[in-house]
Amino acid sequence: MNIDEFHYDLPEALIAQEPLRRRDQARLMVIDRASGSIKHDVFKNIARYLPGKSCVVLNDSKVIPARLLGKRQPHGGEVEIFLLKKLADGYSYEALLRPLRRLKTGERIIFNGGKLVAQIKDRDNRVVRFNRRNITAQLNKIGRMPLPPYIKRRDNAADRIYYQTVYARKAGSVASPTAGLHFTSRLLERLKQAGHAVEKVTLHVNYATFKPVEERDIIKHHMHTEEYSVTKKAFEALNKAKREGRKIV
Repeated sequence: MNIDEFHYDLPEALIAQEPLRRRDQARLMVIDRASGSIKHDVFKNIARYLPGKSCVVLNDSKVIPARLLGKRQPHGGEVEIFLLKKLADGYSYEALLRPLRRLKTGERIIFNGGKLVAQIKDRDNRVVRFNRRNITAQLNKIGRMPLPPYIKRRDNAADRIYYQTVYARKAGSVASPTAGLHFTSRLLERLKQAGHAVEKVTLHVNYATFKPVEERDIIKHHMHTEEYSVTKKAFEALNKAKREGRKIV
């Protein structure tokens, strides 16, 4: 399967750089599969297009402020560490490092005046080790939200709200599960009142979602793995919907 089959023109001017403050006012394109017709609506009306008594599945993963800007020691040069995955020892992370070519295994990077310190444990495999096991408080204080490459601006305080779904609970993603960004709590309640079931699973989105496909044959493109979990409650609800012939969305 050739990558050219997936090409389409998307003018940069049509890529929103700021989120709507009213999430459910985002535009919704509706394609009638039978006729092939296309019309435009707004997301708050999505219930009009769901099959009756659907089971709507949401990803409750929460985006972490995964970008850290620090200083090399003793040189003082700026370094960006983009956290990708926490490793088994609890202190170390796989990460993207910039500028990678200038860094060496063993170097120390300091953040927030030395309250957080990372050592480059393995430059070639891009592994860093922090001086504390739990860095959540420091991430929440000095970390920056990992906006996608097509957003051509710096992150700001509002992104901590609007680059999250309203139902995000379990921290672990380094990119937002964007399909759910336009749901509001009120809209979800309306779906339930209309007879739809709403269930949650967790899939932590990693940086591979932004990784360019470099192979001409996409079958040869190496996909990274992502961590997921499904509760017993969600598992049983989804299987029940399947047995009853209800659509899972």
